Amino acid sequence: MGEFRIDDLAREAGTTVRSLRVLHDRRLLPPPELRGRTGYYDDQHVARVRLVLRLQERGYTLAAIGELLAAWETGRDLADVLGFEEALTLPWNEETPKRFALSELRRRFGTQLTPTVIRRAVSLGLLRREGVAFRARSPRLIDVGTEMVAAGLPLTVVLDVTAPLQQEMRATADRMTRTVGDFLSDELAADGMPEAERFAAVSDTIKRLSNEAKTAVDVYFSQAMEQAVADYLSGLGDWVKRDDDGQGRRD
Repeated sequence: MGEFRIDDLAREAGTTVRSLRVLHDRRLLPPPELRGRTGYYDDQHVARVRLVLRLQERGYTLAAIGELLAAWETGRDLADVLGFEEALTLPWNEETPKRFALSELRRRFGTQLTPTVIRRAVSLGLLRREGVAFRARSPRLIDVGTEMVAAGLPLTVVLDVTAPLQQEMRATADRMTRTVGDFLSDELAADGMPEAERFAAVSDTIKRLSNEAKTAVDVYFSQAMEQAVADYLSGLGDWVKRDDDGQGRRD
């Protein structure tokens, strides 16, 4: 089990020491283990902070989050509470975030890395400011962008592709989660399972189905890309043929 001082906890959870102190004040973060005058946190605290941050991203206020956690913890033992938090905070993306110096990003993207482009990358969640550097939640996406720019696509076009792709993937994930979650919840409710246990069971099942869900998305996207490329090249061939026949022109 990890052991963290407050600065380490902030880095591990992806937040700031100031934010952690707010969570302490709101009693959303359990106190650390004190050794002398130094407090030490562990993986359970990391899970709690990540849970709060994710609920905030979904629009919950700190007051609402406090009520949610208090309701869950009522009558539950510590193992149940930690299992609940793990089900909600387990990352589906197993990548390790990576810190990029501005000089490294400029080496990759050259003069296309303007302040406007950086702000857009931050707004899309591709980069997060970290002092004078940046942290990428998914280094693989930075590598993909590097390859696309090296192949000749402007960086602005790469970001234009990213925004709708994020929205479409979120919509797909929402539909899949609602469909599976609602079905399982109804099935377990029919068996008379108490609400708290039903919630934990649904969360655990969705978590265990993560690899299957990612495989399905990969297969369907590959099939769609195959058909889209074929359709595009077919249309391009028709356009070139019309030009050869004198019915069109090429610039």
